[in-house]
Amino acid sequence: MLMTRTWDIDEMFRRFERDFTDLLGRTFGAWFPAEDRVVPPVEVLRTEGELLIRAELPGVDPEKVELTVEGNELTIRAERKLEAPEGAEYLRRELSHGTFERTVILPEGTDTEKISARYEGGILEIRAPYQGSKAVRIPVEIGSGERKALTAAA
Repeated sequence: MLMTRTWDIDEMFRRFERDFTDLLGRTFGAWFPAEDRVVPPVEVLRTEGELLIRAELPGVDPEKVELTVEGNELTIRAERKLEAPEGAEYLRRELSHGTFERTVILPEGTDTEKISARYEGGILEIRAPYQGSKAVRIPVEIGSGERKALTAAA
């Protein structure tokens, strides 16, 4: 049985970034600190009448989560500070910290005035009423089947 796997381009880049950062961290250690802008993984689901967006924001203070909408762009921003005991030296740092930021393009038909959000267990759930347009099937006309020869201009 032949199995096929479809790749989400965001997931592919996230894996590349994680693997490359891990390689640099193991090779160059403290020269490349892990504190930077972190792109949290998200899921965007569309159901009848609602758009649901889930973002992983582990260890983030829910009071520090900021959501903004400009046009059809929803931006999720949060911060998790690096917390180490006084005088401690990192031997390995793999936990994400710094600014978490992700922008999601909302599809046409999303009611941005009625967006709600809830944070629980490291997951931010964002809900918005959604009334998308329905697909319309367009009939394709079939020609007579007659083939015409093409001639080149001189």
